[in-house]
Amino acid sequence: MKIYSLSRVIQSMSVLAISSLLVVFLLFNGYTAESTSQNDVHLIHDVYELQDVNADLDGNYALANDIDASVTREWNNGSGFLPMGMNDPFTGRFSGNGYTISGLYIHRRETNNVGLFGSLGEGGTITELGLVNSTVKGGNNVGGLIGFNSGLNVSNNHFQGTVMGGEKVGGLVGYNYRGDVFHSSMNGEVKGNSTIGGLIGLNTGDVHRSYVTGNITGDGSRIGGLLGFNGGEVSESSANVGVNGGSYVGGLVGYNCFALVSRSFSTGVVTGASTVGGLMGWNDGTVQNTYSHADVYADRVVGGSVGINVIGVIENSYSVGEVNGERNVGGLVGVTRDGGLVKNSFWDDEVSGQGSSDGGLGVTTQEMMVSEIYIDVGWDFEGTWTIIENETYPYLTWEEQTEEMKPQEDLTYLWLLLVVFSVVILLFIVWSRSIREDS
Repeated sequence: MKIYSLSRVIQSMSVLAISSLLVVFLLFNGYTAESTSQNDVHLIHDVYELQDVNADLDGNYALANDIDASVTREWNNGSGFLPMGMNDPFTGRFSGNGYTISGLYIHRRETNNVGLFGSLGEGGTITELGLVNSTVKGGNNVGGLIGFNSGLNVSNNHFQGTVMGGEKVGGLVGYNYRGDVFHSSMNGEVKGNSTIGGLIGLNTGDVHRSYVTGNITGDGSRIGGLLGFNGGEVSESSANVGVNGGSYVGGLVGYNCFALVSRSFSTGVVTGASTVGGLMGWNDGTVQNTYSHADVYADRVVGGSVGINVIGVIENSYSVGEVNGERNVGGLVGVTRDGGLVKNSFWDDEVSGQGSSDGGLGVTTQEMMVSEIYIDVGWDFEGTWTIIENETYPYLTWEEQTEEMKPQEDLTYLWLLLVVFSVVILLFIVWSRSIREDS
């Protein structure tokens, strides 16, 4: 009997041990595949392996650790890192796995499509990647992460540093052609001539839950804290910036072209020559549930929220901040024309120093800190807006959900640990029962 029980124990323990190892292996292998959507993943450990991505622009890559790229300042006679996919687009998958690349240096002022990735093509994705203390300089279509993007998914990425170029220059993406940019950010300085944005220079895609902090400067037109030119959809995004440009200058968007901007805001200081607004310079699209706390300084066509509103719609929005100009100056909107509408919107006529606007209603600071005036005209204080009565101006409810702006923590290893622990407990139970039977 004892021999039979001992044999059964050994058999059971062997089966369970092999099964548990198989489960752990399958889970781990599944994790690797899932994180890159393919089984064949090339792990990148240093900047040299990073540069070698140019050899296979359709591959699947993931960072294995943080990478120090400061040596690139000495590469290629001072031109630095050679952008991945500069000539032919990168169409593979690249995951930063939450790691960062620091000290990247690119100096190619005569070259277009410049960034860590020169161009991202159809089906390409870049996720969970951080670039810090980095410098990227190029011609046109220049971004800290991507010069030209027509890819599938750009999400949970961050750039910190300096980006410089000519036209269509952005802190993260220079030209975003119908791509999606979600949960991404830029902190630093962006400089160029025209169509310059803190996050994206020219955008025709969707931008969601993204933000910018820093200084944005353009010598020409279409300069914005988040986007220089917008022809896509922007939601739940923000810019806390200093913006300086010529014309069509805005704290969030320089030029909004037949596009929707909703549940977004700007703060900081915005300066320019003409057609300048705390939120956007030019609008012929739709602006809903937005606010600006930016101070605005310009010569003409100046608004606390929008410089000029042409056939566009502004609704459920407000502005707070100093507004200064010489001609066509408004507390909320500088000029509204060609059938443009301003509905259920307000400006602080005390802080702005402006008693008039080409649209909207001017009220006192105290009145703006009470929800009643907003609710009376249909603002949503159950899902869109919130306020601390008599203490704050209205703000957007998503601002309190900061955890959603961070990449979700990968809990795979915890699950693996739980599986192993459960197997050990089962083995112990089987062993205990066998000992009792033998005794």
